[in-house]
Amino acid sequence: LRGHTGGVTAVAMDSGGRMLCTGGADCSVHLWRLADGKCVRRLRGYSGDVSSVHLCANGALYTGCYDGTARVWDLSQMKCTQTLHNHSGGILCLVVSPQGSEVYTSSFDAAVLCWRVSDGRCVRKLSGHSGPVLAMVMSADGEMLFYGSSSQVLVWSISKGKRVATLNGHAGQIRVLRIARGGTVLLSGSDDSTVRVWNINLRVDDGACESSCLQVLRSHANSVECITTSTCGDAICSGSKDGNLHAW
Repeated sequence: LRGHTGGVTAVAMDSGGRMLCTGGADCSVHLWRLADGKCVRRLRGYSGDVSSVHLCANGALYTGCYDGTARVWDLSQMKCTQTLHNHSGGILCLVVSPQGSEVYTSSFDAAVLCWRVSDGRCVRKLSGHSGPVLAMVMSADGEMLFYGSSSQVLVWSISKGKRVATLNGHAGQIRVLRIARGGTVLLSGSDDSTVRVWNINLRVDDGACESSCLQVLRSHANSVECITTSTCGDAICSGSKDGNLHAW
């Protein structure tokens, strides 16, 4: 798929596997029809690298950009319906709640903000972390937000509005987080060259999170930058700055 005039910095696929969305260092977002590889739409108006893209089943597209803004697009009209702007630095990560009603963004300004999509207001600022957050992921039920703060993984309860757990063990900056096995397992990759597998038990009654490290995967020689899993969660692939992709 060719069309960007700069590096591709973010990729997302729709749930049906028909459309692919890419964000680029050329300050644009491209929508691709996978059946024939054709770019069907280009979304412009950004003034920085597009760092995050997220496609929802309701036809909405959410994007984060180094210009400090997050945008919500109605793809049926190819129209930007909300511009979320309260960061003083570029956006690093963007996570959308399962209902699409809230968006969480992290930035170079070290803030993690929660936005209400209906009116574009920032309704919450998460606390307890230090430095920019490079990785975030939400549980499938939308109850817990996991985000990396330095070498720790912090667990934020959405309903309680507070941090309920801290996962310690990594010796370097958290680079990537993924949920697996129906939300019972969390995978984390770090500058310490390891992947950690965490057991996650979310207690609905009191909003707490019980967790333990099940396994530490060691074989990379540099920072772990990306992780994906098989559908059932039994296989893990990790990519590293050492130039290698490892299957576990």
